[in-house]
Formats: sequence, C-alpha cells, structure tokens
Amino acid sequence: MHPMTRSPTLKRSLAADPTSWNDACNIAAKDGGILFDKDAGALHVAVERVDGTGGVADSQLVGSGGGHGCISDLKGSSGFVEQSGLEVEATIDILIIGAGPTGLCAAKTILQHDANADLVLIDGRATVGGVWAIEQLYPNLRTNNLFTSMDFSDLPMETARFGVCDGQHISGEQMHAYLNAYAEHFDVSRRIRFNAKATKISRRDSEGEGKGGWDVELDSGEILSCRKLIAATGVLNKPKLPHLEGQDEFDGTIQHTNELRLRPELGVLVTHAARPDPSMARAPHHAAYPDLHLPSPKLNPFWYGTSSGVLNYGTDFLALLKSGQVRVRRADISHLSNHTVHLVDEPTSSGPAKLAVDAIITATGYSSQRALTFSPSSLAADLGIPTTSPSSESIALWSRFNAVADSHITALFPSLISPAAVHTPAKLDKTTPWRLYRGIAPPGLAAAGDRSLVFLGMFSNIANITRIEMQCLWALAYLTGAKLAHLHASDKEGVFCEAATLQRWAQYRAPRGHGASYPDLVFDQLPYCDVLLHDLGLATRGKKGALRELLEPYSPVGYKGVVEECLGKEKNGREVK
Repeated sequence: MHPMTRSPTLKRSLAADPTSWNDACNIAAKDGGILFDKDAGALHVAVERVDGTGGVADSQLVGSGGGHGCISDLKGSSGFVEQSGLEVEATIDILIIGAGPTGLCAAKTILQHDANADLVLIDGRATVGGVWAIEQLYPNLRTNNLFTSMDFSDLPMETARFGVCDGQHISGEQMHAYLNAYAEHFDVSRRIRFNAKATKISRRDSEGEGKGGWDVELDSGEILSCRKLIAATGVLNKPKLPHLEGQDEFDGTIQHTNELRLRPELGVLVTHAARPDPSMARAPHHAAYPDLHLPSPKLNPFWYGTSSGVLNYGTDFLALLKSGQVRVRRADISHLSNHTVHLVDEPTSSGPAKLAVDAIITATGYSSQRALTFSPSSLAADLGIPTTSPSSESIALWSRFNAVADSHITALFPSLISPAAVHTPAKLDKTTPWRLYRGIAPPGLAAAGDRSLVFLGMFSNIANITRIEMQCLWALAYLTGAKLAHLHASDKEGVFCEAATLQRWAQYRAPRGHGASYPDLVFDQLPYCDVLLHDLGLATRGKKGALRELLEPYSPVGYKGVVEECLGKEKNGREVK
C-alpha cells in the first residue's frame, strides 16, 4: 500500500483513532484539504496539498465495503469510521511534472476540457515559469523572440498590463509576470506544488489490483501515484558542467550561467575564453567594427537549427568589445590554478598564456541527458527516452527502424543527406536521442494501446509557444483515448518507424544544432504543427486566401480559436475536416 501523499495529518489521525466525519473535515481543513461526503454508500476523500488554497487536488474512493484500506462501516450522514489502522491511498488522475510554459499550458488545456479534472502540477522551483521562474532570472535576461511571439493564443500579452512594446525583446521579469498571470487566469496556480522535485518514476503494477499508472518519488521521499503522467520538464534543465583540471585549487567562483542570479555583481571586466570551433571561422571584418575579427559560421544557417544566437542586449554590446571591457580569447583551457586560467595558446614573452581572474562563468549549455529517472532502466527503449547504456536488443531495434527511416528520407530528399561535410561526428557523450511518436508519445506504450504517459517540450524550435499549444491539444486527445489519425495500436512497426523518422529527420536537418539529441526545427516547425492539427482532424490552413497563406507568417494569434475548436466549444471560422 502506498503512503497517502495528500494529507499526512489526516492519514495519521484516521490510523490512530476512529474519527467522525466532521472531525475528519477539520483535520483536512488544517492540512489544506477538503473531504467530500459519502457517495452511494462509499466515503470519498479529496485532500489538497497546495498550501491551503482551498482547491481540490484529488478525489479518492476509500470505502466501498471490506478489504484492505476500505472503511467497513459507514453510519448515518456523518460517515463514522469504524475501522482503525486505516491507510488511505490517494491516486491522482493526472500529474504534471513541470510548471513552466509547457506544464502550465498542459494543465490549462485539460481544465478547459474538464473543469473538474483531478489534476496536480509539481515543480522543484519555488515559483512558476520554469526557465522564467523568479529564481532563474538575472539582470538583462531577455527572450530571443520579439513581442508578440511569446504569448499564448488565448491570453494576449497586453502592453498596458505587462509593459512590453512591439519590436522589443521581452525581459525575464515580464515573461515571469505573464506566465504567473496565465496560471492565475486559467485557475492553474492553486493546483501547483512548488519545491517538489521528481527524482524517480516507476511503472505501477497493472495486474493484480488493476491499478496501472505511475509512481513519482519526490526529493522529500514522498510518493505521488497517478493514472496519467505528463512530463513537461523540457530539455534545457540540466546544466552541462565542464570538469576543469585544477578547479579545486582555483579558490574562486566557478558557476554555470544557470546560476547567474546568485552572483549578479560579477562581471566588471570580462574576458571571454572560447574554445575554437571547427564550424566557425574568423570573419575578415564586421560591418560595425572591422578590426574586431569576430567569428562567423563557415556553413549556411540552414544546418544549425536553433543553435544560433540573437543579439538582444539592451545597449550596444559590441561597444563593450570595442572599449576593451569585454575581451575575447579563442583558446582551450589547459588547467586552473589559484585565481588563474591557463590557456592552450601560443606562449607570450612572459611565458605560457594565462589569465588572472576572480570568477569563471561556464556558458557551456545544457546536457542532452534527461532530467527524469525512470525505473527500471529497461523501459528506455519502449519509452523512447535517452540513455547512456542501451541494451543490445534496444540497439538492434532502433538500428532497424533507423535504416527504414534513412531510406525513406533519402528517397524524398537526397540532397539533405549528401553533403557529408555538414554532418557532425558521433555525439561524444554517447547518449541515445529522444525518439517519441509525434515528438510526444512513448512509442512502445503507444503501440501497445497504453496512453498513460506523454512527454511535452522535449523539443527546440523558434515558435515555441505555438508548438506548445499544439502539442498540448494533441496530448489531451491522446490521454483521453480520442481517435488520432494514423495512430493505431495494432501497428507497432508504424509507430516505431514514425518515431525513428522524426528523429533521423531532425538529425539530418540540424546536424550543427541539437538534431542528434532531440527535434530541433526552424523552417520545419510549421509543417510539424500541421501534422498535429491533421491528426486531430483540424484544418491546417488558417489564412484567408492562398497568397496570404503563402506569404504571411504564422504567429500565436493566428491560432486563436483552435483550442476551442478542438474541444468542440466553437468553430470560430476555421474549417473542421
């Protein structure tokens, strides 16, 4: 019997001493929960652990007769508990891991479908937003995207409310304020448990008692049980921390950019030591500062996916380079010593090249390894999740489907594979890539008709908000058992082949980006959204007229009404196929 994770006080009280219904209600209220009256001769318990906000997070039948964990006798309207030593097990219908943009949108979409859904979100941080949580922000952090491409279609980011104007990069503080408002507007906030980090996920036994679902262990040791699980942690949550020889002797600050908020005073005089990249060449000049010799890509941006940057600094950043406040050294780091960085570079007249520094900020990106641990590890192949130790059976399985996918892609787009010079060597960390059906569903479970788990946001593209909305709609249909075009539980080969094809397409399409690890789409992001809409039976052409469809870009506002259309609430002028 799993421990009741909703209300420890209620569990202890019921186990220690039979209690009246009214007394139990008082206990639950103190714990931030609510108890429902008996229903059809059975006692239902719904207890919330969301800081006493009064919302209902779970409704669990705990008494319908005899047996383990049941209430043997209910007397009158009070629902008097006669059985002592009772253990009440709370199973959440839908558990969402992550309260960033993806997790919030998933919760909102589910609640639009069913306002009474038994839904809980958990997040290891203390505030909403994921990468835009308050504790993740630092001065001058801004989006790469311009306003208005970062708001959801059904809640505009209004200038008067959030202080952002057309043509501006949105600040971290504005993004957090918007996402907080989004969670409040759609009644998601009260369903979030903060400072609750998932550490291990296990498959529940689907036999015996016929429960199925998932157990999610938190860093506190608490276990949450659920019937449906949405993993919305994204792919940029595990900082990639380099090991630098001699770092124990450095005697200064070494931290990842992920932690910049902790030391905002750093960076008065900055020297940027960058590893030479074979994909980058020194440009002979720059239009604004011809003597800086800034690096530029050797290859066309077509091959880089989202692995590119946008100069969104509020003032003239290049002027900092010109003045010498920021200096660039393109060299590997040999080792560290006391407040000194030793470079692999041409020695100077005073000896080997070295830099005297107080702090090192590692802008080394994020690991492609997943943030969530699934047990047993043998689930990796069926779930399509990254692993550093694939079994021989898994290697053989995916090799077979990769060959089919490569053949299909080659036949359609031979020029995509032929320029061998653009393709990167095998990944150094030997982590297998994400391989999900439609970039969302675990192929092994989908092929078996098990729709209890989805991964949202294991993806990278420029129009993230629109893709998040489309993925959440698709996931809702999938989790609720709705019909999806092309997905047939009996077609295991087809499900695995599609998962392999998306992964191989991304790898060929963005070899200099993240395509070898997870879908990394730029020019392909609109067709991807079209695929999801087609699966849902919705029209993929939202513009009025062929010319506008061809020339006008799509933005979140272009999808306004598609959520209601999909949920059957209104048509809003879009044709339903």
